[in-house]
Amino acid sequence: MPTESRSLGRRDALTLLAVAFVLSRLFYFFLGVRFDEVPLEFYNQYIDPLLLRNDLWTSLYYLKEQPPLYNLFLGLVVQLFPAHTTAAFAGAYLAIGLALILCLFSLLERFAVPRPLALTIALVFSCNPVTILYENLLFFEYPITFLLCLAALALHRFATSGRRLDATVFFSCLALISGIRSIFHLVWFLLLAAMVFYALPRWRRTTATALILPAALVFFMYGKSLVLFGNWVPGADVYASANLAIMSTRAVPPAKLQALIDSGAISPAYLRTNIYNVKNSPIMDLVPIPPKTGAAVLDDRIKSNGLVNWNSLWMAEYGKRLRKDANVVLRLYPIYYLYATRYNFGLAIEPASRNFPFDGRTGAYDNVKFLAKPLQFYVALSAGKFGDQRPWLNLILYPVLLVYGLWLVASWFIAGWKQRKLPDGPAGITIFFIVSNIYFLCAAVVFISEADHNRYRDEVSALFAVVLGLGLSAAFTRLKAGSYPSNR
Repeated sequence: MPTESRSLGRRDALTLLAVAFVLSRLFYFFLGVRFDEVPLEFYNQYIDPLLLRNDLWTSLYYLKEQPPLYNLFLGLVVQLFPAHTTAAFAGAYLAIGLALILCLFSLLERFAVPRPLALTIALVFSCNPVTILYENLLFFEYPITFLLCLAALALHRFATSGRRLDATVFFSCLALISGIRSIFHLVWFLLLAAMVFYALPRWRRTTATALILPAALVFFMYGKSLVLFGNWVPGADVYASANLAIMSTRAVPPAKLQALIDSGAISPAYLRTNIYNVKNSPIMDLVPIPPKTGAAVLDDRIKSNGLVNWNSLWMAEYGKRLRKDANVVLRLYPIYYLYATRYNFGLAIEPASRNFPFDGRTGAYDNVKFLAKPLQFYVALSAGKFGDQRPWLNLILYPVLLVYGLWLVASWFIAGWKQRKLPDGPAGITIFFIVSNIYFLCAAVVFISEADHNRYRDEVSALFAVVLGLGLSAAFTRLKAGSYPSNR
């Protein structure tokens, strides 16, 4: 029988992926896993649920500390399915999960990763218990993971054929990501667009026409933030200030901070207030209430559920004070910021299921409990983490993947330097997109983020899987070539 007849066809592989996806979700459902929409009630990133129901469009327009698109998704589900929000959210995330596994497999296949290996990577990525945790949590990490993977696939397809539809999908994914999380801000969008223009000169006209509407959406969101609030980046006043404040003081001895407070160099609230729990703290009296604007999302210090409204103008004033004080501490004691980044390096390699939002602080998230044994087995196998020990396998794997990805990008640029132009093909530009976003997120985790490093890094988990597939494929090819005798 010919070899081709025994090989696994693409349609067979896609069918197998879909069947495995359904069966794995049924298995986890019977283990007790359920979609968790409780974050809708208490996550700082979300508009007050009462406003999502009753004042959605005004709240979205005046949303200050977040780009609006994920809250738009929340509000539409709450309004369209008021009696079945959990089912609607769960259905949406299941659809994302199925699309993600198919996108990942297709992307690996387009990079000429052998089909059995591509199938294995996609199956392990989609069906492991860590992915199940994110797929059943109402947070924006899982949609961003999918959108980054879909963007890479669309870019590869566009660079291959020049089809406008693929370019439109690519830039639309970038615009959606920019509209969900502000770390992927306007500059990130423009740099990637410029790279596509530069690297694919024969498709520039198509690139320009596909870019118009997504770019207009991004410019509107960030231009609105500038016009209404004076910030190019949503979240600059509160989220950025909170991260800077904690990063700059995490390793500073309390006595030094107290001395700065006593001297008047920084405000008393800087040391005495937990940024994530300011209700009933001294800051409630130290920071005056700004004048009313008429928009509840800006005026209400406290949400209808009793939690502090991080999108309020009052919280923005608190954030500005934090940033001012943080700059003082950073200028006087810069070495302690470096200590904080060193601490973050250790957190950056932890499994994506560690720490918040899976550490029990939410008080309602039970899926970690139902998945305790599968998680323990998978984390030990994939990360080399046993108990509270360091994940020794991640200590090796992540640096290797980062170096290998950088080598792939460098090889592309070196080839372009020799030819006086970048190679005009799909592999190089897509690898650049994948690796640059991995480095971008990892840098944010280490140098900017004061917490939740696991969920940040999980956004590029599918991109890491692609780099892993490329590395394993190259290694298998070399081993196979070395197994045959030389013809010399």
